[in-house]
Amino acid sequence: MESHKNKEQIEKKIHPRNKANVLSKLFFCWSIPIFYKGLKKQLNEEDLYETLKEHESSSLGDQLEEAWKDEQDDYKNPSLWRAFSRVFGREILSYGIILFFYEVLLK
Repeated sequence: MESHKNKEQIEKKIHPRNKANVLSKLFFCWSIPIFYKGLKKQLNEEDLYETLKEHESSSLGDQLEEAWKDEQDDYKNPSLWRAFSRVFGREILSYGIILFFYEVLLK
């Protein structure tokens, strides 16, 4: 049988986006090595990187909870969509603008 490592025993590598320069972040060049490794062999948990601090579920959950509480305080009919847009709206909008310029100007 295959031995399973405990989650505490698996030491994950530092996420390459933390060390990437602006161009690498903009064009996702930092992700190429993991795709290449996945092309050569099947990825397992040891091949993955640690989670970025801004993507950890605890911090995102806390932000969403705070936005939902604000939504309930500010509006008679609270909307989960508005709470999501408060938490994730700027990031999604910025990615959308970059993608728009990429699609329009570079193609």
